[in-house]
Amino acid sequence: MVEHDPDVIKVADHIVDVGPHAGKRGGTIMFEGSFDGLLHSGTLTGQYMTQDAVIKKEVRTATGFLPIVNAHANNLHHVNVNIPAGVLTVVTGVAGSGKSSLIHHAFLQQNPDAIVINQSAVGTSTRSNPATYTGIMDDVRKVFASANQVSASLFSFNSEGACENCQGAGVVYTDLAFLDGIKIPCEICQGRRFKETVLAYTVDGKSIADVLDMTVREASGFFQQKEIQKKLKALVDVGLEYLSLGQPLSTLSGGECQRIKLASELHKKGSIYVMDEPTTGLHMSDIELLLAL
Repeated sequence: MVEHDPDVIKVADHIVDVGPHAGKRGGTIMFEGSFDGLLHSGTLTGQYMTQDAVIKKEVRTATGFLPIVNAHANNLHHVNVNIPAGVLTVVTGVAGSGKSSLIHHAFLQQNPDAIVINQSAVGTSTRSNPATYTGIMDDVRKVFASANQVSASLFSFNSEGACENCQGAGVVYTDLAFLDGIKIPCEICQGRRFKETVLAYTVDGKSIADVLDMTVREASGFFQQKEIQKKLKALVDVGLEYLSLGQPLSTLSGGECQRIKLASELHKKGSIYVMDEPTTGLHMSDIELLLAL
């Protein structure tokens, strides 16, 4: 069982703690044993399990109200609720009590401009990645085009710059008829997705493929352009500094999907955010980061 809920960890017979952090900084077995052993292990999970939850001492004052009028959906019958504006509101209750009906049906119908961040995947295509989803890739292409005095479309593996052998996929799929198909790295571009002529163009010694291999943190130290920095900072702020810019979105977890959606919307002002179970799939340290944000 893969679980992030502290209460589930407490009742486990045996615990395996993986870390120490996420992405390239993870992949190590940090602890294996009992719950008491975890508490004294010194791992990030063990540290958070021994900390008391901080209760908010002061709450903010609402700036107004967002009314839900005559909500009638599923088990809701003519319900009226005022959601305070300018503060963080939690809608809670047992499963099936009407939370989703109240918000997803009634509230969103009356507030269609609200930004919804839920557990659904942000994309299943191997051609979508953090750089394309957040718009960073558009700015990066312009930087490469300007530095090399060529067309920006060359630096897209979905367009003119794509490797002709794999059409920019980086892999070649082989159909084995009655067996599952297989995919192997493209022997022409070696999985880098671009034509060799495109990879010859560089910015400060880095090709476009090198940039896509960078983590968000590495890229924030490489690019100085204001627009790129702003979008990279949003990813860092939601705790995704370990993702590589070219990592397929189809490989992200539910919690990572939520945070990359949030990062893509952070630049907007005065918006209503609806977060559906935002801490599902998140480690306790991630939850602390999300609450602070």
